[in-house]
Amino acid sequence: MAKVTQAQVEEQGDVISLDPETFAGGFAGDDVDVDWTDCSWVLFNYAGKRTENELAFRVQGVTEDGQRMDQHYTAGKTALENFVPTEDGKGLKKVGTKSVMPTGSNFSLLMTSLINAGFPRDRLARGRADSMDNLRVHMKSVPQPERKGLLNPATAPGGGPKTILVVQKIIHLPEQKRVMFKAALSPAGVAVGTGPAAMAPQVGTSAPAATPQADDGGEAETNAVNAVLEILVASDGQIAKGKLTGEIFKRFKDASQRKAVLDYAFDDAWLTSRDEWTYANGIVKLG
Repeated sequence: MAKVTQAQVEEQGDVISLDPETFAGGFAGDDVDVDWTDCSWVLFNYAGKRTENELAFRVQGVTEDGQRMDQHYTAGKTALENFVPTEDGKGLKKVGTKSVMPTGSNFSLLMTSLINAGFPRDRLARGRADSMDNLRVHMKSVPQPERKGLLNPATAPGGGPKTILVVQKIIHLPEQKRVMFKAALSPAGVAVGTGPAAMAPQVGTSAPAATPQADDGGEAETNAVNAVLEILVASDGQIAKGKLTGEIFKRFKDASQRKAVLDYAFDDAWLTSRDEWTYANGIVKLG
């Protein structure tokens, strides 16, 4: 299967390839067949265990025995400085200086396993998460590799090796027809699941990102309000949330300041609460 060259990737303009060959530099199952029902890019803060969001690739699915899978594969600590999810969560936009995804992340490990199992590289190079929707694969937990720069990178709290759920085999490509796995129902009629939705704040939904921190005397929030107003004025009074966050990236060169402002701009509840503008259906409007 032919590899996609970096030159071909660059020809795509703003498309961020998901092919690991172009990268630079809560689920109980660990050996299972699973239908990937929805793949998307989200902001992830480890179920509120961290105050800062990370960019993560979310895979939701259903296993052969009816369990719901909800896995998050982070793209590296600096990924959010260079890429943000598109408004529909199905792609990435470049907002920083980097044009390719970093290697060594959990997302990189997942995509590499998918390529090794035979998934077409050209589909990943298009940069669309939904190219993997309705994929049926066999997944297995394997030990995480040693990675420099991490504290105890391959050791779990109990002393054993940390593992990561990756693809071992492709059973059906998305376009191949078959009966999809169905989630089992509990006696109360609720689908059985292992990944709470609160673990995965998503762009364009009501799920909250990490709560903005207000220990700076309100400076970050003031900067956020001023930035949004300036961007709205320059955009004829309205702008999509996805474009708004991209504009904020361009305006704040200091990474820590930019991150603090983005924590507000990514938060649907905050955007909705302000009197200076209105926010609905992913659109921010003056007035």
